[in-house]
Parts: sequence; structure tokens; C-alpha cells
Amino acid sequence: MLFAAAWFGLFACAEAAAQPVGIVANGNAVVTGFSGAMPPAEIPPGVDPADKTAIDLNGPSARVLDLQSPGAPPQAQILTAPKPFTVTAGQTGQLFGVALDNATPPNVFVAATSAYGLPIVIPAGAGQFTRIKQGAPKAAFMPGLFGPPQSGGGPGSIWRIDGATGDVRLFANVTFEGAPNPGPALGGLAFDASSNTLFVADRATGMIHAFDSTGTERARYDHGVQGRSAAGLPPVPYDPAGRLDISSPKFRTGDPVTWGYANSQRLIFGLAVRNGRLYYAVAKDLQIWSVAIAPSLGADPRLELSVAPGPGPSEIAKIAFDDQGRMLLAERAAPSGAYDFDVLTKEATGRVLRYLPAPPGTSGPQWQLQPDEYAIGFARQMRNGNGGVAVGFGYDDQGRIDRAACGQFLWSTGEQLRNSNDPAIAAQLAAGGPAEVNGVQGNDIMAVRPANVPPWQSYFIDYDDQFQDPSARGHLGDIAVLRICGQAGFNLPGWYRPRVALFPGFFWYRLHGKKPPLLDCPPGSGNQCACPPGTTQQPGFQCCPIGMFPGPNGQCASPCPDGSTDPGKIEACLNGFDPNSFDPNDWSKLGCLDGSKAVHDANGYHCPTFKSPVCPAGFEPDPSSDFFGCKPTAQEQACLQILPNFKQPGLDGSCLQLCPSGSWAYTANQCCPDGTLPGPDGKCSKPQHPSCPPGQLTSKGICCSSTTKPQPDGTCSPSKLQCPAEQLTVSGDCCPPGSKPQPDGSCQPPLKQGCAPEQLTPNGTCCPTGTKPQPDNSCKPPVVCPPDTSVDPVTGQCCPPATAVAGTKAACSCPTGQMLINGKCTSDAPPAAGGCFAGYVKLPNGSCCLGSQATSGGQCCPVGQKPDADKRKCVPAGGTTFVPATPHLPAPVVAPRGKRGKVVVPPPPPRPPTVVVPRPPKRVVPPKQFTPRPVVRPTPAPPRIRRQIEQ
Repeated sequence: MLFAAAWFGLFACAEAAAQPVGIVANGNAVVTGFSGAMPPAEIPPGVDPADKTAIDLNGPSARVLDLQSPGAPPQAQILTAPKPFTVTAGQTGQLFGVALDNATPPNVFVAATSAYGLPIVIPAGAGQFTRIKQGAPKAAFMPGLFGPPQSGGGPGSIWRIDGATGDVRLFANVTFEGAPNPGPALGGLAFDASSNTLFVADRATGMIHAFDSTGTERARYDHGVQGRSAAGLPPVPYDPAGRLDISSPKFRTGDPVTWGYANSQRLIFGLAVRNGRLYYAVAKDLQIWSVAIAPSLGADPRLELSVAPGPGPSEIAKIAFDDQGRMLLAERAAPSGAYDFDVLTKEATGRVLRYLPAPPGTSGPQWQLQPDEYAIGFARQMRNGNGGVAVGFGYDDQGRIDRAACGQFLWSTGEQLRNSNDPAIAAQLAAGGPAEVNGVQGNDIMAVRPANVPPWQSYFIDYDDQFQDPSARGHLGDIAVLRICGQAGFNLPGWYRPRVALFPGFFWYRLHGKKPPLLDCPPGSGNQCACPPGTTQQPGFQCCPIGMFPGPNGQCASPCPDGSTDPGKIEACLNGFDPNSFDPNDWSKLGCLDGSKAVHDANGYHCPTFKSPVCPAGFEPDPSSDFFGCKPTAQEQACLQILPNFKQPGLDGSCLQLCPSGSWAYTANQCCPDGTLPGPDGKCSKPQHPSCPPGQLTSKGICCSSTTKPQPDGTCSPSKLQCPAEQLTVSGDCCPPGSKPQPDGSCQPPLKQGCAPEQLTPNGTCCPTGTKPQPDNSCKPPVVCPPDTSVDPVTGQCCPPATAVAGTKAACSCPTGQMLINGKCTSDAPPAAGGCFAGYVKLPNGSCCLGSQATSGGQCCPVGQKPDADKRKCVPAGGTTFVPATPHLPAPVVAPRGKRGKVVVPPPPPRPPTVVVPRPPKRVVPPKQFTPRPVVRPTPAPPRIRRQIEQ
């Protein structure tokens, strides 16, 4: 099979000429998510607040994120990105799928979802309602779950947001044989610019529906019958007997098995369009299939691949493709049906994967067998995705969007993205902002594992700017990014495996933005500078973009014979390919830089890799190395462990960032003015010890004797020079035999002699035998569940074996004597008569008030207000916004304390509390940049095909 996705060469996307500015600017994202819930501020004693908790109608169901100017390279910082447009739950209900069309400006399409739960209510008179957990007569979906009925909203609704005005209106309601969607709602959306068609997955029937630009259904595809039959598999038709009925006691809000989803063998979630084919994700075995769109939807169905199962029940909620045809998949954990709207899915189950297409002419599987994976968030196994992924523009070294880097960044939705179980990492992250980030992560699209692990070289944006949801899971949905591409450079084919791990903890940087400084040595002097009068020759460093090296004249040279500085061509030359021989129509022409022909085998094409004539500082020649002919020294191995920036040994051996991001340093000579000497970073300055020979001054200003050498920790010693690389800590100390370097720079016995990972609490405490770590950092005896059940590590519930229906979660319950409070099983029993539930305080008038809403004088602040800083009176409530003091991530302060040291965090000003205050309710006030007009439904004009859209 010839992959059109694999072509490359100089190409131009649609020019980014003057375009009308709408609600989504070029390079910005549209993100969907759970709008949040509102617990009651004040309730009578003995009443469970969850029974009175309602969906927040003013909370955001979809938002536009401004991704234009992060202001610095990605360093795990929180971006206070503007959010210029918001759609609330009161307008559309809860949303997951999102897609952009090709109008000018593009319109936004969003789809109803059950991914966050299916809460139901019954009327209670006077316009009020009562929550119930089981189907019953007169039951209805909770207001805010789906769009307003007066606007035609329901579980099958697709909403259209006008790209120019922000008007929200019903686009279409998905039905099957005249019957509306009963509750399972919809899955992903995908727009095909060639046919002006919007595709949507129906979660109730398993059908894929195709709509034209007027909202009229034009075609329908049944994978259970058409797709399976074409593959020689037994057909699985839709069974109307499984249709959801919320008035039946068989329906339980806490058991997704009863929610009426289609059979897993025909249940569809993620959708994508690529090269005239519609790709879709089937729940059973996490399969990806594709089918031809023209001449009629449903031709030539085929199984593309099956994803290996993860740690829990899940589905592929999003499919996307980069510009080279590599397939990107975002996994979402199955819904939990949490009654308190907190833990909506199981944690650490959301992977973001990448599949490379097979080289042309390959027989057998047409995708790589084992996918690459991205590190999403710092917590657990760095699998904290929520099911959304999209390709965006890259950024230069100043953190400015780069229109020429059209597809060089990846944005993923996720939960708890800056939380870490490692105390040292958590302390370093805390210096850069809050840990509870439920939103999106952005990173270089090449940074698959082991690169960017943990994801230090990433941006993070919180969805609702609250930073106060430590137990929230599964609150984010999908993401779409508008990309109107400018002129791009050389593009490598999709089957080419990009070089992402030059060495541990570092990945390929783009070559754009500010160029590194060059040393001023006159050409023709070789390695000797013809220094002018008043200067002397001294050691220093020469910076070159990564992948390049200094030539004889001091200028940075390209590995390509023609001197090309195009990132794609440099990547090809580093692997020995001649970029000028690439011809997507005739791969027999593919040649190597040494004049030989590329060798083709089951793993693709190969050439002898490039060997640099000189290695960067901290590296030494190694002809067997696959990259550059260089390998890191023991000192450089230690420097590579110090993140987030790439560091190399300075003149005194200390680990320093010697060059701007995206470049590396080479040892070189320079001319320093008389009276100055190079410091550890190689820059000329007045020396603290004028008589100290060059290279003998440590980073602490100590002049080492001739028998010793400066060490990375600023001391002078000859002993550490012989330290094995695996024994050298990040601070430069050499760990003695029997111990191993730790992330905090200390030396400790190997883990097998210390604490097992499963016994560590989030703050690093080791729980003794017979106990288990708890989310609150305490150690408690393990929960005893009945036989044939397992303990959910997030909620503590006892769960029966996984259901046979993929994409759903079996009904779970707390152990005897415990109850689910704020998403976790706790031994706290219901309050005694006249008492208040957890999170509430009793007021002098006898009522129970949410702790965060109570003043010290016994007043309970109503919705829309909050206690002031002194908790004396109620004031208008405002959102919580984190404003970083600097775009760069500062390092934690470490004070010596024994061998391990201690992270010192300045204590906050003392304020004696008078009321126990738990976390406040989650409430979002939408921005006022746009005031949506009343919902109408005029017939829209068919959009014109003008641009490349990533959705």
C-alpha cells in the first residue's frame, strides 16, 4: 500500500493571509470539559449534601484557549492563557466531541455526552427536584446534563457555534429510525472538508451518522453489520432491547453497565478523517478501523490495528493524524457514575499513543506493532490523559507561536497534570505554581518516551482556573486546534522514526528562533585565535544548534553536504540519508550521504549514520554510537539528570546551561579582554582570584591547587574524578558502594532494601507492613473486600470482575462500614441525628454550612458570595487565578540536613483559623468577552473549502 500520508518535500499549506478574526484565532484551541457541580451552601442537619448537589449551569462546557504567546520555552510552567470565549452548560449541556469546519472563520461543532455521568432527578414541587440513584417513574435527566429542551436539546444533540458571532444553536439531533437518543448520547466528531460532511458516533446504537452543512443526515454506517461482515466476522446488529429507559429500576446512575450503551463490538467513540477515509475506534479490543467516504460511505472497511489494553477499562476517545500521517490516539477511562461528580473516571488510565505507518511496499501490518507513548502529567505512570489530543503550531525559544512550525506541537487533555508522588519533583513543581491542574498539556510532537519523562518540557493550562480539585478525575473532554499553515520546510515521511532521544531525558529541539552567539575568532587560525592587542586567548565555549557542529572558521556547520539548516533535512542527514534523493513515487532512488543506496528491511530504510568530526562539551567520540558518533561522559550523564534544562559540564566541571535552548556547547578558544578570565560558564569576567589559573576556579570561587580539580559541587578534589557514572548524584557527590543516587541529590540504599514503591504515600512516607498508603498521606490497614472483588485504588470501592462490555465499568461499592464521600470510601458513618456531613460545619442556628462558605460569626454565605480574607463577612465571589512571578521554573531551596537534605518552603503568614474550612465548591463564572445571543436555527450557508483544519 502506498501511503499518501508519507509524502514529503517542500510544500506550502494554505497561506496564512489576512483572515477574518472570529472566536477561534489561528493556533488557538477549543476544549470541552465537565462544567462542574454546585453543592448546597446551607442545608438542614442530617441531609446528605450530595442529594442536593446540582450541575453548575454557569460552568464551562466548552472554552477557547489562547495559545499564542506562552512567553518562554516549555518548562512545566502554568500558562495563564486567556480564554476569550466560553459556552456554558445552561446553553448546551455537557459536551465531549468537538470539530471545526472549513468556513471563514471556522464554525465550531460540539456534541452531547454521557462521559461525565448520567444523573437523574424526579420533581419535588415548586420547580424543585430530588436526586435519585435508580430509575423510577417521572425520572428525568438533571438540568444541565443535556441542552435545554426549549431549544431542542437532548442526548442526541449536536450544537453549532457560529465562528464569527459566537451564536449557539442546535445543528442536528441524531435519531435512529425516528427514535431519539435515550441517554448514552454521542461520541466523537470529525469533519471532512472534501465533502463538507460532519460525522458523529451514536453511543446508543453504534451507528456513525453523516450530516451535510444544513444539519440534514445524508448517510449512515453500521460497523456491527457492514464492517464486521466485510472482514469475515459474524455481524452484530443493533439490539433495541437494550435501549435505555431511565424510568425503569434496572437503570442505576452509579453503574455504567445499565446506561444502555451499544454492544462493545459495535460501540464507537473516536473519529477522524484522513486521505478520503473515515477512521473510527471500536470499544471491543480497542480496535481502529477505517472505511472509504466516497463514492458512498461504507465501502472497503478494514481493520487498521488493535491497541493493547491498559490498566483498566477504557476506549479510544480521539483519533488524530499529524502532517506526516502518523496516527495519534487518546485513551479515556470508562465512566464511574460518581454520585458526587468528583472521581468521574479511574485515574492513571489515559494514554496518548502514536503509531507510525509502515514504509511503502511493506507486506503485513501497515502500522508499527508497538506504539510510541507520550508522558502526560507527572502523577502515577504519567498516563493522566482524559481522551483529547490535537496537533498545533510549534514555538520559538522565546515562547512565541511559530507559524512555520505548523505541526510541531501536541496538545492533550488531562487530569492532575502537575501532581507528583516524588517529593523532590513535587517541591520543584510547587515553586512554579499549583499542582492541581485539570486542563491541557502541550509538548513537542516528537517527544515520545523516553523523551520528556517526566514531562518537564511541557506547557500546562487549567481549564477553569480554579486549581482546587485534588480528587477530580476525568473532568476534561476533547480538544481541536485551528491551523492555517504558512510556508513549511522539508517534511520527512510518516514511516521515518524521528530521533527523539539524543541522550536520556532530552529530545530533539526545533531549529528556529534566536541563533546562539558565536565566538569571535578570525578565520584561518584553526583552533588558535589571532587575538587582537589588549586581549588574551582563553578557553571558552562555542554554541551551535543541536545537530550542528563548529567548522574550521568557527561558524556552525550542518551535517548536510549542501549546508542546509532546514530541521527536516538535518534530521535526515544525521541518519545518513541524502534528502535530495527522496522521491515518494520511487523509493528505489533513496540514497545515503556516502553515495550508497539505502538498505530496505522490515524496519524501514537505513543508511550509515553521520559521525561528527568533533563532539559537544561533555561528550566523547564513539564510532558505535547511533547518533553523531558521540556518547556522554560520566560527568555529562550526571548533568543530564538535572532537569528541566539541558546542562553540560562547565570549565570547572559544574553542570550549567551553557547555551540557549535548542543549542549545545563545544569547547573552543576565545579572546578575553586583559584583566578578565573565563568563569565556569566560559564567559569572560573579572576573576575573583586574578592569580588563579584558568580551569582551576570552582563555581564557588575557590582556586584549586595543581593536584586537584574543580568539582561539580564547587569543591576541589581528585577523588570524585574516578566516580562511576551510575554513582554520581545530580549535585556532583559520589555515592559510596551499597547506595544509589536519589532524585534529591542524596545517597540511599537501593530501593529493594528501602521502601517498596507501593508502600510510598504521595509525600514520600513509607508505610509499615500491614498498612497501605492513603491519598491523605496517612497509612491505614488495607481495605477488606469480599472474595472475587478488587479494591479501586482511587475510590477504595470494592469492584467485581471487569464487565465484558469494554468502555464501561462494573458497579462498585464501599466496604462494609464505609461510605463514599467526595469520591473516596471513608469509615466516617453518616452523621448522628442533628449532625452535619463531612465538609460542613454546624452554625449557631442549627443548620449545616459548607465549610468554605462559613464566616467566623456563624453566617453562611449564599451562592455567588464567599467569606472575606478574615472570614468576617460575605463578599462577592471571584475566581482563583494563578499569576506566575516569572515564566521560568525556579529550583527548590535545599538546606543541608543529614545526607538527604530537606526542601525548605517558606511558611505562609500565620492566621489562626476559627472554622474548619474544606475546599470550596467548584464554580466558574464565564468570561464576558462574548454574550451569546438567543438560540436560533436559520439555515446556514454551505462552508467553503479553504484550509487545513486539525480536529
